[in-house]
Amino acid sequence: MTRQPSSKLLRPFVALLLAIAAIPVVAVPSFAQDLRNYFPGKKVDKTFSIHLPSNYQPTETLPLVMVLHGCRETGGETDLSFDESIERDSKFDEVADRERFIVVYPNHDYFGIGLKNCWEWYDNAMIHRGSGRVRDLYEIVKEVQNEYKVDPNRIHIAGLSAGAAMTVAALVAYPDVFASGSETAGQPYSETRHKDTHYKPVDDIAAAMNAEMGSRKRPVPIFIIQSEADQTVNFRYAENMRDSWGKAFGVDTQNPISPPESGETKGTAWTHTKYGKGPDGNTVVETLFLKGLMPGLTHHFSQ
Repeated sequence: MTRQPSSKLLRPFVALLLAIAAIPVVAVPSFAQDLRNYFPGKKVDKTFSIHLPSNYQPTETLPLVMVLHGCRETGGETDLSFDESIERDSKFDEVADRERFIVVYPNHDYFGIGLKNCWEWYDNAMIHRGSGRVRDLYEIVKEVQNEYKVDPNRIHIAGLSAGAAMTVAALVAYPDVFASGSETAGQPYSETRHKDTHYKPVDDIAAAMNAEMGSRKRPVPIFIIQSEADQTVNFRYAENMRDSWGKAFGVDTQNPISPPESGETKGTAWTHTKYGKGPDGNTVVETLFLKGLMPGLTHHFSQ
């Protein structure tokens, strides 16, 4: 199903998108079996799992939030032997119960060949509409829509690390499907590296975004979260993502639309900044940049 570009309805998903918890990077084994019996009331299969909000009613039309895991972890809590699951660690289920939306957690490992449990955001074949991983994600959205009543104007996507980079790719490839997105420690669209001094020019990134969106182009809201202390994904990539998003959608990312807000949470200082508004009045680019993280927290964040 392909819809024409339309004005997307946004609820205040900031609290939801900040729900990604501290997630250490560890190796995990492959799925051994479908453990549906361990999780009654939750849909679990080999490609994704779904959490329905408490007291879910089949007649209720709800927003959908897709959450993408990082490298060497899994999406849904489908195997008790896994140490790391973004469903388990991010607490998105708790937010979904409170705010009432459906969460879907894709599992990369069951999409086919490739680096185990790691989205191939760096591979050009994986980031274009109608093919690769972004098509897989779109097909999952359609499958969820076939089973549950989903508000087509309130489909959102969020991700961590490699999942964040794939989140960005999905937003660009399917701007008519995803209303907004949030990426934590990811990379700009069409970037191919993450840990050296090479950075794709902002103008080139914006040009790639425009070429991919084509006639479907619209100012897709994005929330960019990054630590200045990140030792895996250089902070420069977050700045380039902010500026390339602004370049593609005509947003001035040097001058916020309101004074930045700053604060401190659990010893971590942060600054929240908003840039530009789209035709529907929604902020187009928001950043949450973190400083002075607690010892040991560099490529992941705490609630």
